[in-house]
Amino acid sequence: TGNESKPFATLSRAIQYAKSGDTILLNRGDVWRAVANSENSYVAKSGVTYGAYGEGKKPEIYASKRNYANNKLWQQSSSNKNV
Repeated sequence: TGNESKPFATLSRAIQYAKSGDTILLNRGDVWRAVANSENSYVAKSGVTYGAYGEGKKPEIYASKRNYANNKLWQQSSSNKNV
């Protein structure tokens, strides 16, 4: 299992190994993105405590691989100029 000196590299891995009574702490300011398959989904486990450490904004967890609101990823449709 993970510890302060050897943390898990991914949130999904931490959740996979967590058992009732464990605590998962996420670094404030970090962003975690889920992968679209069930193996890497972020589903909270009963009996596991989730929290944050450090300074700054609360950790953010999103169910998308990327930030698709980033306008650099957008392309104008050739068939409809409003899309």
